[in-house]
Amino acid sequence: MVAATDWHGEGTNALLMTPADAIAPRFGRASLAAHAAAAQRAGRSFRGLSRPGLAHDIDAPDQLPELLRRDAARYGFLRAALERHGARRVR
Repeated sequence: MVAATDWHGEGTNALLMTPADAIAPRFGRASLAAHAAAAQRAGRSFRGLSRPGLAHDIDAPDQLPELLRRDAARYGFLRAALERHGARRVR
């Protein structure tokens, strides 16, 4: 099993496992640790990894400014589009 973490290092943004139903997926901030524990209980190997492209995760509106700050070069177009369509200035 391989899990890609969110930018906080606690959640899971991508999960690969064989078979696909080896464990039940977990959700929320502590899901990475929960996946690791479930894999161990199921006798499966587990590897957590961090990849910038997979770490971006927007679960709530207040997380959008953090995404735009973390990767302004990649998401500058998104900031401009939001502001063009009436969103208040995203900092």
